[in-house]
Amino acid sequence: NIAEAESAVAQTIGNLRMLQADYNEDIKNAQDWGNKALAASRKADEYRSAGNPVDAEKFDNLAKVAIQRQMAAESEARTAEPSI
Repeated sequence: NIAEAESAVAQTIGNLRMLQADYNEDIKNAQDWGNKALAASRKADEYRSAGNPVDAEKFDNLAKVAIQRQMAAESEARTAEPSI
């Protein structure tokens, strides 16, 4: 019984470490996508100020995609929090 309990504890600790690593990766990904969205938005503003609405719209669309990915990564992190 003791050996089984030790094995179960070791497995639980291993699972917790994997969950924590996934959570940390999700948080990092969310931050990265947020930074990319901000950069794309700033670039769109530059193009808009320069009178280039076509390229501004392209970067606006890139910013939207980056925000969607940021939100997905944040959602994955929130989902993992109760398990951790």
